[in-house]
Amino acid sequence: MATRCARRTRQAAPQPRGRGGFSLTELLVASALGLMVMAALASLFGVFGTGVRSSQALVDLNARLRAAAWHLRQDMHGATSPVTPWVRPEASGGYFQVIEGPTNPSGTLIGDVDDVLTMTVMSLGEPFAGRIPNCGFESPVAEVVWFCSPSGRTFAGQTLHKLHRRQLLVSATPGAGLYERRIQATIDRNLHDLSCRGNGVANSLADLTTPANRFWTQAGANATLQGEREGEDVVLTNVLTFDIKTLTDPSAAYSDTSFNTNYRDGNPPAAGQPLLGIQVTIRCVEPGSRQLRQTTVVHSFVR
Repeated sequence: MATRCARRTRQAAPQPRGRGGFSLTELLVASALGLMVMAALASLFGVFGTGVRSSQALVDLNARLRAAAWHLRQDMHGATSPVTPWVRPEASGGYFQVIEGPTNPSGTLIGDVDDVLTMTVMSLGEPFAGRIPNCGFESPVAEVVWFCSPSGRTFAGQTLHKLHRRQLLVSATPGAGLYERRIQATIDRNLHDLSCRGNGVANSLADLTTPANRFWTQAGANATLQGEREGEDVVLTNVLTFDIKTLTDPSAAYSDTSFNTNYRDGNPPAAGQPLLGIQVTIRCVEPGSRQLRQTTVVHSFVR
């Protein structure tokens, strides 16, 4: 009897049922949720990456703008020529010239970009280094030209420019003839770094008091480095403004006025006012973030 009752009890006890797995609906819902989470994470990382790239681009732009301002200050501090018209060739002082471009835009974003600053400069530290075909060389003095050229890009309907600093070494030193023999009249002046006249003769500081011997007078708008050296002279890109203003009257403000220390054929023009100061404004844009950056360099020539 006891055995029969125990058998009935065992037979009556319910058996546990095992789970067979997820249903198709559950798998589809889980996959959809996983894809949504992955899409949200990818979007978040994309926004984060864009912010990082934009911030880095602004940091780089600020660094390049500071470097350009530093080079500009160094050049003006090292200017070899007195800024009182007119410098005679026998003084061997070189020259200092501000060329006010004809364009004077009135927009709020863009300013002058056709102004040119060109001068002879004495290095305040290491000698200037340059290249001519198959040869590198150095000189303590250089003819330096700051100017802009169109970049082919636009921003808010305005043409962006590249700011160039072209450096031509003045080789009035022993052995200059070696350089002269390497520079022929047929060699494009936009491939080498020697300040020379059209016949390939190297300029001295005295030669450069004559405007016809200066680099910008000869090269003009075709002054940028070309060929394998293209871009070596570019200081800044995405430039909206390179505006040069001069001060010759202590009772007036800085104005868009040209200045020149030239001396033509021994017959100087009527005496002009000495240059008291110069103000250079550079404005750039970072296209990715559409943010503007600007720096203004002011240099006084009053000692």
